[in-house]
Amino acid sequence: APPVALTAHNVPARLEELERRALPVQEGQQEAARRPGGGEAAARDVPSLEREQGLCAEEHAGDLRFQVLRGGATSAAAGGGALLALLLYCDLVNAQLPSMTLKYITKLVLRSDHRSVVCTRGGRVAGGVTYRPFVHGEPDGGFAELTFCVVRSDTQVRGLGTRLMNHLKAQLVGLGCNSLLTYADESALGFFLQQGFTDSVSLPAARYSGRVKEYDHGRMMQCELHKEMPYTRLPHCIGTARRRAMSEWVASGGGVRVAAGGAKKRARPGTGRCGGGEPGPLELR
Repeated sequence: APPVALTAHNVPARLEELERRALPVQEGQQEAARRPGGGEAAARDVPSLEREQGLCAEEHAGDLRFQVLRGGATSAAAGGGALLALLLYCDLVNAQLPSMTLKYITKLVLRSDHRSVVCTRGGRVAGGVTYRPFVHGEPDGGFAELTFCVVRSDTQVRGLGTRLMNHLKAQLVGLGCNSLLTYADESALGFFLQQGFTDSVSLPAARYSGRVKEYDHGRMMQCELHKEMPYTRLPHCIGTARRRAMSEWVASGGGVRVAAGGAKKRARPGTGRCGGGEPGPLELR
């Protein structure tokens, strides 16, 4: 079949159609998960942006909820539901981090100076993060310590950890924090690097030494936060920017075509079909 020609008039609608193909991520993952050993492999094949877009759709529909909960008297005042959610979250942390006792985890999560972003799906705790902000009297903006970051085993590699981190970053920016610190376990370094962390800590040690908890076999890492960044709306913003850039490129005379009924190779504008040779049209998946 001949390629479908795109123009500046119809490229946004066509790109939205292409993105909608990838949006039903959850249905595809659930079907793959029914096959032995297939769920995680299938999830890894889905690009990270599409994974988070699927979670955004769940969140918009009300199937996925993110709550900011505090320990101490605040959780008691909020009612039994908040306290129960925190206790169920503590059980999840203990299951994912068995080297820590449930008593230690619960004591930390329920402290009045700690907060948690707890994610629930269908009334079941699916993941969460616990943090401690340092904002009062801090020069050059506050910072925060990330204590726990866990996701249920059956929902890992599906973008929920990234979604949790984006909600956390949005909360911290609202509190006036511009840095997030954590002691990362060696097995989680890849995840934290993907979330913008680095082991080149620029925050002066005098500001966090003795305040941020240290753990054996962990590595201190820092993530810089930016108040201009729409963390919880990143998938939408990136998708919009991508469509706008494509529309502008087509309007400027760039050749674009999509192979009807199937995917062809993707080329960069002005580089030819596979990054070499004479400039050619861009073929989109």
